[in-house]
Amino acid sequence: MDSLKLLHDHRPEPQAPSADALISARATLMSAIDKERSGAVPLRSDARKPHATRRTKAWRWGMLGGAAAVAAGTLLVTQVVLPYGTFGSVDPAAAAALTQAADNAVRFSDPVLKPGQYLKVTTRDRNVAFGDYSDPATGHRAAQSVDFMQGEDFTMYVPADRASTWVWVRQPTGPLAPAGSTTAQEFAAFKADPASKPGETEYVTGRGGRFYGSMDTPLTEDLADLPQDPKGLLRHIYAITVGQGANPRREAFVWMADRLRLGTVDAQTRSLFFRTMALIPGSSVLEQPVTLGGQTGTAVQAPGAAGQGVWQIVFDPSTGQYIGEREVGGEGFAPNEVTESSSVTVSVANSAPTQEQVLTK
Repeated sequence: MDSLKLLHDHRPEPQAPSADALISARATLMSAIDKERSGAVPLRSDARKPHATRRTKAWRWGMLGGAAAVAAGTLLVTQVVLPYGTFGSVDPAAAAALTQAADNAVRFSDPVLKPGQYLKVTTRDRNVAFGDYSDPATGHRAAQSVDFMQGEDFTMYVPADRASTWVWVRQPTGPLAPAGSTTAQEFAAFKADPASKPGETEYVTGRGGRFYGSMDTPLTEDLADLPQDPKGLLRHIYAITVGQGANPRREAFVWMADRLRLGTVDAQTRSLFFRTMALIPGSSVLEQPVTLGGQTGTAVQAPGAAGQGVWQIVFDPSTGQYIGEREVGGEGFAPNEVTESSSVTVSVANSAPTQEQVLTK
């Protein structure tokens, strides 16, 4: 008998960690992250006006530094991964849809760019914010703030040579519709306030996708360095997202969706992510199809967390294309009210616009 197999068969099973051990592990990890955290690209738009504040959570883009991962690695394996890094109790319908998407993602070729061409990634981002306004009758600020839907439309041009200059056009929408308990009349008064007008369009460039002088972000990370088997990847994601939310399984979904939404992830990695999502317990598939940004697909609901809305990813199982994600309901909102969403479409462009072309429209 192989000596390593003999050792494996007769080794003692690890004991589940105590609550104190988990707390200590998380504290150590978060301390390391704080010391190593790099700059982040805000690929989700925050409200830019002083009178308006985004109501829902900010999306995470901070990346785990390499030294922090090494320093905390052993601690994570023994004290953090075991409680929720197990596999089972997965909804069969959700797993089947995700597995179908994984199978089909690699059957459909990614766009092949010729020299000088660009991958054009269009993202439609919407979220609920709140703010106050001047009462047109009195000129005074209204006593109550209003909830409203706003957003930003992004168009990113990724060159065939990804080390060269990328172009990113950001167009805020301004207030779009009332949300929550805000009435149509209150929203109309809010929108009439000059301060509620949308911000200016931004034209940003960055070599290799490094916008605003940032270095390591989901845009620039090398996904080929990730574990390439679904179980290994899921354990890795659990480890690097520990402490970021109340439900680690939900955070694992969000981590992969953050990268799928970029539109720059290759088919092989999309397939890997879908297979990994299929392992996460607590997910479920919606019976009715969901339409985001004009595209219709299957929605899988991620495991929930107390006090948060229902978070869903939307994809096309027949092609393995990622369509987007959305959050529904939550404290202060109707169960079926969409409070945050993002959709992505990918195409090929022969050129990228110049700053003059964008800002003089």
